[in-house]
Amino acid sequence: MGKTNNDFNIDLLLKKPTSPFEKFHKSTKIKKVEKPLQPNKQPEEWHKILYKGYSRMLEIVLPKPNLSSSISLKKALYLRKSGRTFTKKLTLKDLSSVLYFSGGERSIAEFPKTRRFYPSAGARYPLEIYIISLHSELPKGLYHYYIKNNSLEELIEFDTQKMEGFINKEIVLRSSCIVVITSVFNRNINKYGDRGYRHILTEVGCLTQNFYLVSGALDFSCCALGGYVDDAINSYLDIDGIRESVVGVLLIG
Repeated sequence: MGKTNNDFNIDLLLKKPTSPFEKFHKSTKIKKVEKPLQPNKQPEEWHKILYKGYSRMLEIVLPKPNLSSSISLKKALYLRKSGRTFTKKLTLKDLSSVLYFSGGERSIAEFPKTRRFYPSAGARYPLEIYIISLHSELPKGLYHYYIKNNSLEELIEFDTQKMEGFINKEIVLRSSCIVVITSVFNRNINKYGDRGYRHILTEVGCLTQNFYLVSGALDFSCCALGGYVDDAINSYLDIDGIRESVVGVLLIG
C-alpha cells in the first residue's frame, strides 16, 4: 500500500527521511563550516590528475578539432533542445570536435594545471567518456575517449544484443553515436567523501550541456537518455558498476 498525503506530512513534521533520495540528501549535507587544509598539508592524491587508458588497444588519433565554421554560442543556446531525429553521420573530424570541445583537455600555456571545458570540484575529473559508434565514419564498435591524446581506443566490436540495455532501442539504433559517461568515483570521493557524489552529478550535468551545445553548433541532434539498464551498460563497458559506473548517456546524430 502506498503512502497517503497524511503519512508524508507526518514524516515531514518529524524531519524523518523515508525514501532513498531523502536519506541520501540528508546524509550528504554539510553540517558545519570547517577550515580547509592548507595546500602544503593536503594529500598528494587530491592534486594528482588520473587518466584512464587502454594501452594494449588500437589507438585512433582523431583529426584536429575545429569549431571555426560553427554557429555562434548565442544561437547554439537558443537552438538547444533534445533532438530525436538523427539524419546525419559523424565524420572523424566531427567526432573529434564534439569530444574535444565537450570533454577534452585544453592546452593553454598560462594554465600550468590541467583544465577542461567543464568544471570539476577540486579539479578531480572523475568522469570518463565512451563512444558506441553505430552510423559514423568510425567502424561500428565500442571506444574509450583518451583525453590526453584526443584519441579513441578501440575496445570491442559492435554487438546488437548489447543494445538490450537501452529501453527505447529503436531511437538508440537510429543515432550516429552513443556517448556513455561514467564516473570513477574514488577520484572525487577520496577528497569530498559522500558529499562528492553530489559534485559528480553536477559535473555530469555540465558535461552533458557541453555535448548539447557543441553538437548543436555543428548542426547535429543531441538527446540525453535516461532509459537504460545501468548494470547492462556497465557489463558492456566491462566495468564493475561500483568503482566505476555509468552516470549518463547521450545520443548524437
